[in-house]
Amino acid sequence: VDADAIVAELPRDETIDFVACMAARLPGEMIAAILGLPRFEVPYFTRHVQTIARAVSPVYPQADHTEIESAAIRLFAYVENHLLMRLGMPHGDLLSTLVADWQTHPTISFTSLVHQVLGLIVGGIDTTRVGFAALVPLLAEHPAAWAAVKADPRLIPGAVAEALRYEPSVGSIARVTTAPVAIGDVTLPAGVVLRVSLLSALREPDLYADPDRFDIRRSDHPRLHPVFGTGPHRCIGEML
Repeated sequence: VDADAIVAELPRDETIDFVACMAARLPGEMIAAILGLPRFEVPYFTRHVQTIARAVSPVYPQADHTEIESAAIRLFAYVENHLLMRLGMPHGDLLSTLVADWQTHPTISFTSLVHQVLGLIVGGIDTTRVGFAALVPLLAEHPAAWAAVKADPRLIPGAVAEALRYEPSVGSIARVTTAPVAIGDVTLPAGVVLRVSLLSALREPDLYADPDRFDIRRSDHPRLHPVFGTGPHRCIGEML
């Protein structure tokens, strides 16, 4: 995927919707290129991903349930169709490899395979879109950092890591206690659903020096960025 080519197509001397024209488009095209999906279909599945993403809000948006459910059904059918197509006619892409391997070693159901691919699409697009959309205004608000990144591309990874810390795509994650957990003077029993604050963890003064300062040259990021969670449910979109 050529980000420069996307930028070259953007209109000049007029206001644009950065999220729609760049932040949402780039991760969608990256996912399409990785899986082998047609580029012209990116707007279709990206639109459904953005609708489905509302389901992971801190409070489930009941009013949007029908729309979320419809988007999930349509995206499932979209992925299912592409995998079935490749069963009879491999395209030499990752989806073809996945479905061929499944056909040889069907250790999971076909429905589960569809969900695996669907998870890659959802996990790779929406948080990347939000992270990209947060990074640009942060740099615009810090002109010295913006100038430094433009002058030295080696600073880009640090700028991305710091933006993910300072304005994370996901503010909290749900976890279920598997045993009693003491938090201050309160002990929670097993089976309690918690909303664990990433916003708080990413401003933790015992972990980050001067945590309220946006610093693209920060040297105290953990090797594994906390924004992606940990354990078996670490974010599947991290590589993007």
